[in-house]
Amino acid sequence: MLELTTVTSIIKSQRIQWLGHIMRRRENEVVRVTLKWKPIGKRPRGRPRKRWIDVVEDLKILGIENWRETAQDRDRWRSVVMAAKTLRE
Repeated sequence: MLELTTVTSIIKSQRIQWLGHIMRRRENEVVRVTLKWKPIGKRPRGRPRKRWIDVVEDLKILGIENWRETAQDRDRWRSVVMAAKTLRE
């Protein structure tokens, strides 16, 4: 049977790939700081916006518990990104 990659799985895998890129940056760089930033005040009404850190939920589905350590190893992280491409919802 032919395995087709869905658009959503490609987007999720690219998000996971970007997360690994950011986690390998220094702690005080702007992109890394904004990843962990929590805004002060109320959120607007309606559906909550998707945040970059919500990608962690996709990593839990893949069975990756220590994703911060895994992101430091490029080869292991690349295999996580490839596994995310085959992730079905």
